[in-house]
Amino acid sequence: MSLIVEVGAVRVVLSRKGFDSTAGGGSSPILADGRMVSMPIPEPVPSPGSPTYEEVEVPGRVQMTYAELGARCGLAAATGPMHLDPDLIPDAKERAPGWKGALGQAGSAAGHLRKQSMSIGDLFLFFGRFAHVGGRGLRGQKSFHAIFGYLQVGQMVDIGAGEQPPPWLDGHPHLTHESQTVYKRHNMVFLARHRLDFAPDCPGWGVFHYDDALRMTPNDCDGLVWWELPDCFGPEAGATVSYLPASCWHPPEARRVRVEVIGNKQELVCKGNDAIAFWAKELVATSRRWSPF
Repeated sequence: MSLIVEVGAVRVVLSRKGFDSTAGGGSSPILADGRMVSMPIPEPVPSPGSPTYEEVEVPGRVQMTYAELGARCGLAAATGPMHLDPDLIPDAKERAPGWKGALGQAGSAAGHLRKQSMSIGDLFLFFGRFAHVGGRGLRGQKSFHAIFGYLQVGQMVDIGAGEQPPPWLDGHPHLTHESQTVYKRHNMVFLARHRLDFAPDCPGWGVFHYDDALRMTPNDCDGLVWWELPDCFGPEAGATVSYLPASCWHPPEARRVRVEVIGNKQELVCKGNDAIAFWAKELVATSRRWSPF
């Protein structure tokens, strides 16, 4: 595995996805074999062709649908139409030729990304609320925030501006008539590179097996208010993270920094210190994936 360490002006986006206290009402599961399965949220704008939890599969040695996994974990919301986005797992459903990983964003979150001048080569790190599956599913298991997947931008399609997506993207939730009716202005889809430009033997999108390096919530903290990150993310290192002003950050200690995160922040654009991009690229290139390619 080769890692190209040049970073340039790459933007790293911490992008919150999957079930949480408001969307889905629970945590996503980490299975016994380490697979981090981000549960797609219920589809807020369903269309006749929306995939359902009962149809989409979680690939693995023992296959199951998202509805079956949700029932096992006590996630009552995992039924009916789902918002399959980001769409990162090739074998989750039937795919058109040329399919790649994709992320859609609309409304104020899409407007925020546009204002941050997102461009080709920028890197999304997807995080969410997770818990390890125990004998009683997720009941009684401690929840925490962790990074579960990634997508390096290879193409951006501004649906709101009338740009045409590639044919293989047909069926994506941000392309439905219902979605385009609700989000007439800010509606974008970010398509993955085929391969990472900094690790060409790795796909440009994917999901991870759990490792402590992916955990954001400190082990000694109850609840989900605090994150611990490398100190290059902090304001003392010259970095800025959108929606997290300097007043939220503690002074760094032992090359780590803690930040108070109140509310469900969605798209946090990190910039101002090239060490952030170096850290993110190394994390993606060295973390173990489980989605089949």
